[in-house]
Amino acid sequence: MFGIGDHRANYEAGVSALSTGIGQHSDLIDSFARYGLLGVFLLGSIFMKGYKLIKSFYGKYYRVQLFVIYTLFIFFGCTKGLFQPDIAIIMFILLPMLSTVLNNETDNK
Repeated sequence: MFGIGDHRANYEAGVSALSTGIGQHSDLIDSFARYGLLGVFLLGSIFMKGYKLIKSFYGKYYRVQLFVIYTLFIFFGCTKGLFQPDIAIIMFILLPMLSTVLNNETDNK
């Protein structure tokens, strides 16, 4: 229900993923172990609200592209690490900033 917390295996210190009990799956699946049902529900609602906010920055012309970007984001989370700073910068900083450039280009056409 609540998870065991954000325990990450520190391979340099000799700690394995097996000793922490999590870390051998994708980040989305391991999120249930780390944060529990309540934490995953909170993370899911944050991602959904973020998607709706970023979608509001763009016009109708780019809605399909944004859906594809977020779908790839979810698929990437099913196979690899998802909660990383470089992914967060792209999704939640660069993507909203890019909306001003793209909206100006479509207005000038």
